[in-house]
Amino acid sequence: GFDNGGDAWFRYTSTACQVRFETCTPTRSFDTVMEVFTGSCANLTSVGCNDDACGLGSAVTVFGNAGTTYLVRVAG
Repeated sequence: GFDNGGDAWFRYTSTACQVRFETCTPTRSFDTVMEVFTGSCANLTSVGCNDDACGLGSAVTVFGNAGTTYLVRVAG
């Protein structure tokens, strides 16, 4: 969903020990910033963030355990 600031939040449960989240698509025409969290909404822990890893796109690679749920916040 979107919060009041227009950020998009995504939830992903990993099936691997390494996961890469990115907005590095050739058709994207806007700047993004990304932060990845673990934990619950009331107790989030940041595990990585990025701005401009691939031009104006963002990319974050996290290392953890299969079965970990990540919350990914993307802002434009």
